[in-house]
Amino acid sequence: MARAASAANSDDQPIAETATDNEAGNEDIPGSEGDEEYEIEEILDAKKGMFSGGRVGYLVKWKGYPSEHNSWVDEQDAGNATALIDSFWKKKNAAKARRKSGASESASRAQAKDRQKSSNPSGDESTVATTKKRGRTSKAADAEGDTRTTKKAKKPTNGKAQTVIDAKDDDDISVGNMNQYMEMPDWEPLIQSVDTVCSTEEGLLEVFFTLNSGERVKEASKTCKERFPKKLIDFYEAHLKWRSIDS
Repeated sequence: MARAASAANSDDQPIAETATDNEAGNEDIPGSEGDEEYEIEEILDAKKGMFSGGRVGYLVKWKGYPSEHNSWVDEQDAGNATALIDSFWKKKNAAKARRKSGASESASRAQAKDRQKSSNPSGDESTVATTKKRGRTSKAADAEGDTRTTKKAKKPTNGKAQTVIDAKDDDDISVGNMNQYMEMPDWEPLIQSVDTVCSTEEGLLEVFFTLNSGERVKEASKTCKERFPKKLIDFYEAHLKWRSIDS
């Protein structure tokens, strides 16, 4: 069972960030009493130098407590949570490997484009288009590319304010998912920022966002509205374009 010693027994406190306090003061907070130990449910993040001596701090979710009680724990006090710590680092390293793989693919595509330019020094666009696929002109290829990279919002018919969001071309960016966090009902503490919202070919909305670890992921809008509604609402409000309505 993964447990951590009460923070009250240690003189070392996080030097970069502090745990969330219970403003009302009427609810027990992990680490607030004597020698009690509290069970760690999940490791959410890790930062080196959070405690004196350059020791690693782990952001933990306490079993039986809501997310607002998530707090940073000294690596010395998380000795009984080695299995959770190993699992956290395994997932983090896998995410880094995916990003590195995506960067390598982008570099390969860039090199291919450079070779193509070298083989066509005259700059004849029609020749390049014919090489890619017989019978396709450069204008047709450009038109298709414009359709993929930009999705324009439909003109409002009810006179209400409407959100206009430009979809980004994410072909060259490695984007993960939140499969490993599906058991967590609240993703608000994990998310650094909401980046954009795109519409798929089937007409469904997908939300692209960045985690505190720096990893970029995407999920269906329906799931995002349930897991981090506040950050999603903040994003939409920041992108609303208001229009006056004649009375």
